[in-house]
Amino acid sequence: MQSLTSLERLMVQYCPKLSSSTHSLKARLIRGCPNLSTWGMRHCFTTLEVLDVQNCPSLGKLLYPIADMITSFKTLKICKCPELQDLPEKMDGLASLQVLSINECPQLSKRCEKETGILWPRIACIPSIIIDGRQIQW
Repeated sequence: MQSLTSLERLMVQYCPKLSSSTHSLKARLIRGCPNLSTWGMRHCFTTLEVLDVQNCPSLGKLLYPIADMITSFKTLKICKCPELQDLPEKMDGLASLQVLSINECPQLSKRCEKETGILWPRIACIPSIIIDGRQIQW
């Protein structure tokens, strides 16, 4: 995959031992990767605009290290990650993030509720927030 320098979108599904990265992607869909936290993605976020993660139980371990590296994120979608309870503290510093969508993540959804959720101060600056199909901020 190192020669795919113009690749902009990549969908990865059901890869229990995912361990590669692509540096020029603008959008990624990652689905059903239980060891996502071990994915060698630390240097591939400078161009990434859309990250859509579904059914990846160890997503939380990935979110924290990448929060420092995200400069161009516009959309973050998280779905079916029931263990996820937290978002990085630096979420409020992601000026380019325009859309946050959280679905089927009961613990995280509750903690992100508008004005009452403990994580609301971290995400309140994001223009569009969708939780479990409900647009709570636009």
